[in-house]
Amino acid sequence: MAEKMVSAKLLNDLRSHNEGFIMEVKNDRLYIVGSDKRGTAYGILGLSRIIGVSPGNGGLIHR
Repeated sequence: MAEKMVSAKLLNDLRSHNEGFIMEVKNDRLYIVGSDKRGTAYGILGLSRIIGVSPGNGGLIHR
């Protein structure tokens, strides 16, 4: 379903990359779409880093 909400141009560009992802906000909703399963995982990891959570060490990122 998320693929239908992301711009077609971004989605076409994404398909040419392995392990890539798109993060896009539309209508107050965040969509994370990966070019494959690993790309989606990297997108979720990227979001967790943006909000200050590091899933690698199970806690907050200390800066």
